[in-house]
Amino acid sequence: TGENEATWLVEYQKNTNMIDNLIARGEIEPLIIVTPTFYVENDCADDLDQLTWSFAQELRNDLMPFVESRYSTWAETADEAGFKASRDHRAFAGLSRGAVTTFHSAFMGSLDYISWYGTFSGSRTTGEQLSAAIDAAETADLDIHYHRGSSMEGRVLGGNTRCFQKLAGTEYWPELEGSILLLESYGGVQYKMMTALEQYIQMGVFQKVKGVLLGTFTKMDKEGITPTMKDMVLENIPENIPVAETRFIGHNTDARAVVLG
Repeated sequence: TGENEATWLVEYQKNTNMIDNLIARGEIEPLIIVTPTFYVENDCADDLDQLTWSFAQELRNDLMPFVESRYSTWAETADEAGFKASRDHRAFAGLSRGAVTTFHSAFMGSLDYISWYGTFSGSRTTGEQLSAAIDAAETADLDIHYHRGSSMEGRVLGGNTRCFQKLAGTEYWPELEGSILLLESYGGVQYKMMTALEQYIQMGVFQKVKGVLLGTFTKMDKEGITPTMKDMVLENIPENIPVAETRFIGHNTDARAVVLG
């Protein structure tokens, strides 16, 4: 954000106190926070955006090996193999130009090393650039299990089952022809999910989509509610529509982002 490595945790001591209290209360696990500075404005005064891209090299080649070879982290070795194997235990976040750096150097430049991201008040990154990074990253493949069919192709639309349903009849309802319908839910129980599914059926949704991708249904999963959403979908939609499921989309603590549209 134009400051230095001491800004967040030294100058603003309340941030450190907050983190200590969250750990003490058991709300978060103990963690290592690194706040580097990478500003060399005099070297690229005419184009400061260069910094948001070039930091990836320092992050991968210098900062991560230095820190993770000196502290006890999830990486068994402080090298490429160790960082890739432990990416689900690593996060990167930033504000303003730090957010742009998160997109450019951490997400697009180090998706194979880092699994969690937070960006605040900064973008300057196109959807096409983000999609290219996701498609090119070996470790970004979602753990998907097919219950019907073996593949599906199309743009992903949908999201939370009941929230997406509320768009029906409004100008915000998308054209679903040829798309993949994504469904997930946090608090919905069996009768609520069946009601929503029946409305999708009556709207002709399953005459248009090329596949259904199910995320997690948190309350149903935790309480062992049956029939499951998978069971209801397989029983009620046309048999020619592929149905897949992944635990990485939804409200689990290890959930990941998915590009819509």
